[in-house]
Amino acid sequence: MALDAIIFDVDGTLLDSNALHVEAFVRTFEAHGYRVAPDRIAVEIGKGGDNLVPAILGPSADKKDGDAIRQQQPKEFAKLAADRGIRVFPKVRELLAEVRRRGLKIVIATSSGKQQLETLTRFSGLDIAGEADVLANADDIERSKPAPDVIVAAVNKAKLSPAQCVMIGDTPWDAESAKHGGVITLGVLCGGANDAETLMGAGARRVYADPADLLAHLDEAGAIASPSPTHLTQERLEELMREALSAAREGMADGEAPIGAALARGGLLDRRARLESPE
Repeated sequence: MALDAIIFDVDGTLLDSNALHVEAFVRTFEAHGYRVAPDRIAVEIGKGGDNLVPAILGPSADKKDGDAIRQQQPKEFAKLAADRGIRVFPKVRELLAEVRRRGLKIVIATSSGKQQLETLTRFSGLDIAGEADVLANADDIERSKPAPDVIVAAVNKAKLSPAQCVMIGDTPWDAESAKHGGVITLGVLCGGANDAETLMGAGARRVYADPADLLAHLDEAGAIASPSPTHLTQERLEELMREALSAAREGMADGEAPIGAALARGGLLDRRARLESPE
């Protein structure tokens, strides 16, 4: 595979924590006078509080109580996590070890803040920060998923181009965020609230049952996410763009449509490639 990094979501992807987030939001909403059904909340999980709360309550209620809700929900979540623990999905550690063995960077991209990540680590036993070569979280962004901010931050912190990465996530918001950040998504169903059709509709290229299923099909997943053997670094992408522009200029000089393309196959580049104008 020509990938250089795998970007992982955390909640619902590596950890079985989505249901705890839903219950924490139910309790928090009720504490502020809002009765919201768990299934209404479940489909919004994956967004950060800046997007989740107004999506459920509307802008007026968000303006009135949103900040208080966003401050209280992590505390309710921590209480639930302390009482029940957080399960690490099967084969997560083995998957991360295999990714590292293959020489790929492990990148964590989550809308959770530092405090929430500490809670997840403490009550799951998975050292999230320790497992990551690169970690992008709420402290690195202005807008949470489905905005692309966390994906862009993760890619930039990894010093890679989006084409060198693939995102693994369990929600359509992961797929939307990655898509607008230029990164391909592979979905997992273990988050519980979204089926394969939903994830594929949001942009996931293939969907697996869980991390164990992904591990069992890692070669296939890599080929799907990056079918070309070329490592599309930022420098390589800029080189291809320069060649495409050069081909466009040649076409314009010859009286053709000024549209150029540079075709790269492995390490070879067709520097004469040009889209001919229709007669």
